[in-house]
Amino acid sequence: NKVWYHVKVIYNSNENVLDKQIITFNNKQKDCTLYLTDISLFKVLNSAPNFIYNRDLICFIDCIKYNSNNNILHDLSGNNNDMYLSNIPKKNEDYIYLTNSKIEGFPSNVLNSENFTLVLSINKQENNNQLKSKVEGNLTKENDEFNRILLSVQGNNQYAFEIGILDDYLYLLQNNKKIKSDKPLNYYSKTMVTVLYDGNILNIYNDNLNILSHKIDKIYLNKKPILLNKNKNLDIYLYHIAVYNRIVNSTE
Repeated sequence: NKVWYHVKVIYNSNENVLDKQIITFNNKQKDCTLYLTDISLFKVLNSAPNFIYNRDLICFIDCIKYNSNNNILHDLSGNNNDMYLSNIPKKNEDYIYLTNSKIEGFPSNVLNSENFTLVLSINKQENNNQLKSKVEGNLTKENDEFNRILLSVQGNNQYAFEIGILDDYLYLLQNNKKIKSDKPLNYYSKTMVTVLYDGNILNIYNDNLNILSHKIDKIYLNKKPILLNKNKNLDIYLYHIAVYNRIVNSTE
């Protein structure tokens, strides 16, 4: 029969308060018993205060923050892992129309080679045959690789791994191996493509559905940048990029 209160306190600190924090509570009321429960602490971003999943977040790009007068996608995580567009694309309300534009990110070896998570929020138009032909693409003989590459992480002999698109299916590319996703991408509306690597298995989720899970060769990352749309031939809408040096669980 008591009243409970949910109190949220926001404060600034120069310390890494996720490692260790002392909280002092002063009660000036006499003859009063207080019960505290459900105490939690999370870091917030100055530019995205409602984004609470920040543990081991190394890069966070929100295209709603993009200024179309330059080619910089600013990292909101505070780690200075900005990304750079090869040209200034068309900007809409909350996404970038990523056509004829490549994105160069932070060095690939900023990723933890033992476990990491990459999240992309993307979209493409429905019932647009011209766009559909550009997105789907075909196999090319050059280097026996896909021509249409969504994501490239550099390392090993050339690429630690890449993710290509063919007929709306995702393909995991590594060392001349091509592993096809179980289902095609459902990205005619805003959707999330999540790549998780645990040091052995690489999983790809389309929203909450696991569409690819495969063991890959051990990856060795170098200082060359992570690339998105390296061949500038995927006409997709990009909303967000989030990169973690840990495995992000399904509830997050």
